[in-house]
Amino acid sequence: MDLHKSTNQKIDDGLLELLDEFSEYQRIRESSNALLRQAFFDLSVARRSAGYQWISADMYSGRAQAITTVDVDPVADNISIVRKHRQEQCADEAQQEGSSEGLRRRRQASGATASADSSDGEKDEHNSSDMDEQTATEKRNSAPSRVRSDDPLLWFGMLVPPALKKAQGGFVNALDQIVQLAQLKRQLEAKQKALQLMLDQTHSTSDTD
Repeated sequence: MDLHKSTNQKIDDGLLELLDEFSEYQRIRESSNALLRQAFFDLSVARRSAGYQWISADMYSGRAQAITTVDVDPVADNISIVRKHRQEQCADEAQQEGSSEGLRRRRQASGATASADSSDGEKDEHNSSDMDEQTATEKRNSAPSRVRSDDPLLWFGMLVPPALKKAQGGFVNALDQIVQLAQLKRQLEAKQKALQLMLDQTHSTSDTD
C-alpha cells in the first residue's frame, strides 16, 4: 500500500511539473508569435518607406553565410544558438584576393618586360616597379574596406530605416524564444514518456494484485 502511495505521489508531482512546463511553453509561444507579427509589420513599414526594390531578397548578398546557427547536442539533449563572427574571416579573404591579384599583375608586368625591346628595358622596369607599388597600395586600401560587418542590415546600405532595425531586433528575439520552445518541447516529451511509463507500471501492478 505504501508503495502505491509513493508511486501515485511521484505521478502527481510529475504531472504538476509537466503542467507547469506546458504553461511556460504556451507563454513563450504566444510571446514569440507576437514578436514575429510585429517584426513582419515593421519590415513592411520599412519596405514601404525605403522602397520595395531596396529591401527585398534581390538585395541579399550572394556570398552571404549564416552567422547564427542552431546547435543540437544529442548527448546532452540540449539545443543552443551559436553566433559566429566573420570580420577576421572576411579580412583574410580580402587579403588572399589582394595577394593573388598582385601576383597576377606582377606576372603580366614581367611578361611585358620580357617581350619588350632592349631599348625599352629601363622604361618597362620602371613601369613594373610603379605597378607593384600601386598593387601594394591597393591591397592596403582594399583589405580594410572589404571587412564586412556581422550586421546583415549593411547589405541594404549604411543608413537604413529605423523600422528595419526594429524588425531585425524582433526577429532576433523571436529566434531566441523559438529555440527555447524547441528545448521545452523535448523536455515535455521526455517527461510525458516517463509519466506514461509510471502509469503503465501502476496499472500492471494493480492488475496482478
